[in-house]
Amino acid sequence: MAAVMNLAGAFLGQGVAKTVSEGLIATPVGQKGMGILFAALVGAIIWNLVTWYFGLPSSSSHALFGGMVGAALAGGTDVIWSGVLEKVVIPMFISPFVGLIAGYLVMVGIMWIFRNANPHKAKRGF
Repeated sequence: MAAVMNLAGAFLGQGVAKTVSEGLIATPVGQKGMGILFAALVGAIIWNLVTWYFGLPSSSSHALFGGMVGAALAGGTDVIWSGVLEKVVIPMFISPFVGLIAGYLVMVGIMWIFRNANPHKAKRGF
């Protein structure tokens, strides 16, 4: 199941990445814009490697967003703070609650499905 979901995420995640990446920074055209995007990517990669080395949990998406905002600030480019708030900060605080509620509902559904099952037979399925 994990393999199928990872494959689905690879195919469906491109639209999400495009939607989220637009509207965070005002990327200039030309060499300066390419330099800012390169710096953002390098910063995100380094952060991911550091967290991986120390065994810390991290989000590659948030590392990339942070790299984009940091590179834009360092490069003198405008940061669209309303886009950062709307596409990064608010979802970062709301998503744990959505996950908690979804997990609770799935667990209630599983318990309801197996409410009359023999515990020994049901245990073999898990």
